[in-house]
Amino acid sequence: MDVSMSNFKKEMQEYLQHGTMAFSFGELVLPGVYREGLNVLTVQMDSTQVMVPVNSSLDFYENLDALMSKLLDQFPKLTE
Repeated sequence: MDVSMSNFKKEMQEYLQHGTMAFSFGELVLPGVYREGLNVLTVQMDSTQVMVPVNSSLDFYENLDALMSKLLDQFPKLTE
């Protein structure tokens, strides 16, 4: 495992000590999941799984932001 992936996992573990990885839109809460075997972050919306590959040149929060951006691109009504 390279240093940047080690940092990603460390940041994720620290984040998860304070709660769950989820995106909230009003009363709708969409849990985020890290799939280590695939090295992707995912979120389930209706029958669609939105996923982004973890970019090891970015930190954990930047990777979460990439997932949020893709989620909003696919489901822009979430922000209404």
